[in-house]
Amino acid sequence: MNCIAITSLIGRNAADFMQGYVTSDMDELSESSARPTAVTDIKGRVIANGWAYGGPEVVHLLIHESTVTWVHDHLAKYLIFSKAEFSESVERVDLVSAVTESPEVSPFGWHFTNEVIDQPRFPSMLVEQGFGLVTSATSGQFLPQMIGITDFNAVSFSKGCYLGQEVVARAEHRGQVKRRLLRYSWSGSALNPGDSVVSSDNAKGVVIGCDGSHALVVLNDESLKLESQHASLELS
Repeated sequence: MNCIAITSLIGRNAADFMQGYVTSDMDELSESSARPTAVTDIKGRVIANGWAYGGPEVVHLLIHESTVTWVHDHLAKYLIFSKAEFSESVERVDLVSAVTESPEVSPFGWHFTNEVIDQPRFPSMLVEQGFGLVTSATSGQFLPQMIGITDFNAVSFSKGCYLGQEVVARAEHRGQVKRRLLRYSWSGSALNPGDSVVSSDNAKGVVIGCDGSHALVVLNDESLKLESQHASLELS
């Protein structure tokens, strides 16, 4: 599974419900612009992230395909008391720089297409921009700040409460986030999201995203060189 997926929450209070479980402000939801957001757990860790668009009765989430089930399962116990439910239909898409009829993917000016190919474009596009996208291999491990999505306005610090909000806000205002996202070039036989990496002085990190030549790594030390089981990485 290596696609972006669109999963949709549909119902009379869809946007109001999501307001309590995502980091972005659903009052700013738009049909024409997909804006960065994240679904967090009670500890503020990102279960899934990507973009949201839609309106009061339909909220579309663009997230990694491997996290769709995680999001559905995470929110299922809360949806029991709402007037919304996830559509059984999940659409697989890829990101493109060309203009299509889809909403604009903010803040990059991208769009998306359902013409998914064997070698999707989105991993390289995300790595180039430094946008960390959680997969099932990294779900529930990182605060939003650790994967760099606060730099893209994925987190509102002025909206009302949401699950994990206190932890995310405290980390932001106290500057307690020690791990952060760094970009590396890599060579070797294989590198995948979720892979562990280590430096010569035993600083440990986790690959959050990669393409054929570069990777985004969450690390607590700006190490110049890293090693994984099958690859070597160098800070770029």
